[in-house]
Amino acid sequence: MNHCHDLLRRLATGRPGVAEFAGVVLPALQRAVGFDGWCLGLADPVSRLPSAAVVDNAPLGGRLPQFWRFEFARFAGRAAGGVSPATARAAAHRDPVGARRFDELLSPGGVGDELRIPLIADRVYWGALGLFRSQGGRPFSETDVAVGGGLMPALTAGARSTWVSIPPRSADGEAAEPGTLLLTAEGRVLSQTDRARQWLARLGGGHSMLPAVVAMLGTRTTTSSRTRTVDGIWLRVSGARLEPPAGQAAIVITLQPASSAEITPLLLRAYGLTPRQRVVSRFLLAGHSTQQIATALRLSPHTVNDHVKAIVAKVGVHSRAELAAVLTGQFPASR
Repeated sequence: MNHCHDLLRRLATGRPGVAEFAGVVLPALQRAVGFDGWCLGLADPVSRLPSAAVVDNAPLGGRLPQFWRFEFARFAGRAAGGVSPATARAAAHRDPVGARRFDELLSPGGVGDELRIPLIADRVYWGALGLFRSQGGRPFSETDVAVGGGLMPALTAGARSTWVSIPPRSADGEAAEPGTLLLTAEGRVLSQTDRARQWLARLGGGHSMLPAVVAMLGTRTTTSSRTRTVDGIWLRVSGARLEPPAGQAAIVITLQPASSAEITPLLLRAYGLTPRQRVVSRFLLAGHSTQQIATALRLSPHTVNDHVKAIVAKVGVHSRAELAAVLTGQFPASR
């Protein structure tokens, strides 16, 4: 347990990508809890659409659209944004939505029990980790649940830090052109622009964004999310239902570079800045001086400088200019 905490703490400060994060954390968690398969899904905290998903021996088979429908059914009718505090829990099939999910999705895949660890910090949802045990094996115990719950804050911090990982940066100069896809109501792609095909390729072969967008549009008419390509370009993925449908086409999805205004609020949280540090950062990004910030917030210049030093240290930069570039998504901070 202590080994897991130390490992997660080091990973969070190292800012690994999601594959590296999963590759290091899951073996350690396996020793602490024990499971036969797992699924780690990271999400845009506003839309709750996936930014990345990695799995190993998970019982999904070809039922990925069904998996996302059950995920979003948990949030149907709730406002996007803040969520209630949550804890790890075993036997998720005990609640009504969980019972259907277990019977229709997990049990046919050979799952006997699931330990679900939501990745939530300060009422912000960053994703979830599902651990599975096979049918015929022992269910997760209260001790297993306690271990998962104890690791939840560190797991969340590590998962959140993957948003600010350091991918190889693309030199592609065509980043401004959006791509568009037309899909059936079931999510089958009917037509797509060449640029959409290129963006999808740069999201990586294991990305589950499209089935998730289709599933989300089962509960609302429009949705939008932020994500990054494997080479570090920030994208906004937007989906909408066509009303009325145009023949078989019922859904349109657009992929295009995200603006700084869309990226900055996410990065302020992903770097683990406190509420006060986020406020100071916004003033810095607007070009305000230390004295101007101090006057606006009724703080001493010394206190403002302390906040700036803490922000610069958390983000991993050396100047206010670098800080502005990082927090607007222009380039990642160094390790």
